[in-house]
Parts: sequence; structure tokens; C-alpha cells
Amino acid sequence: MNKEWAMWATAAILAVTSTLLWLAQPISTGSDLWPFY
Repeated sequence: MNKEWAMWATAAILAVTSTLLWLAQPISTGSDLWPFY
């Protein structure tokens, strides 16, 4: 496996996961305040 490919794949997965958690945070907490307001 190419180490550079693995590094980029890991970075992409972390970015997508963190973005989904960031967007889902107000829903899970039941808050009316969205992160981008």
C-alpha cells in the first residue's frame, strides 16, 4: 500500500467524520442553535 495514499485516505475519512459530527451536533443535543448561525 502506498503510504501517501493511506495518509490522504485517513485525512479524508477524518474530515468527513468530523463534518458529519459537527452538523449532527444540534440535532443530537436538541438545541435550536445551529453551528453556522
